[in-house]
Order: sequence, then structure tokens, then C-alpha cells
Amino acid sequence: ESKAVANLRLACRLDDAAVSGGKMGVAGEEGDQQRQGVDKPRMHLFLSLCAQRHALLSHLLQAYLDSVPTVRTGVHNAVADMVRAIGPESTHLIEIIESCPPGAE
Repeated sequence: ESKAVANLRLACRLDDAAVSGGKMGVAGEEGDQQRQGVDKPRMHLFLSLCAQRHALLSHLLQAYLDSVPTVRTGVHNAVADMVRAIGPESTHLIEIIESCPPGAE
């Protein structure tokens, strides 16, 4: 679970390693776009894990709250299919919806 959360933080550009390492070293306009948006492959991997382990949803919500607006947009666009896959019977999803913190609506 801790590796999944670490990947989520990288996907949302919350750690310095996301900016300085790996693909983030790309120069020019493409590099700027990668630094600003969500890392889609990592995000989709985490979302597929969330669909299986609903307890990870709280980490997704916290990462969303800690992210910059451009990353929030990417997360927002990516979660719809995952929420449908989880379904309305998930107690974790219901708890998150009921206790949604300000800014995560």
C-alpha cells in the first residue's frame, strides 16, 4: 500500500522527485506540460488499485487536496470511470462523499 501511495504522490507531482527525476528532465514545452499535469500512467495504475482496494480512496482525496489546480483537473478527469467501477455500494466511497472536506467537492 505504501508503494501505491508513493506512486500516487509522484503522479500528482507532490514530491520533489517528480520534478527532478525520470521523465521530468524533458526540456522545452513538452517538459513544461509534464511538470504541470498529472502523470497519467501512474494515476491510472493507482485508480485501478483503488477499484480493487477501496481503502486507498482516502489517499486519493488527500493527494487531490494537496495538488496544484492543473493536477486537480487531471485527477478529476480520471476518476469518473473508477467511481463507476467501484459502485454505490462501497462503504469507503460513501464515507468519503459524506465527509468530503472543503475543496474536494
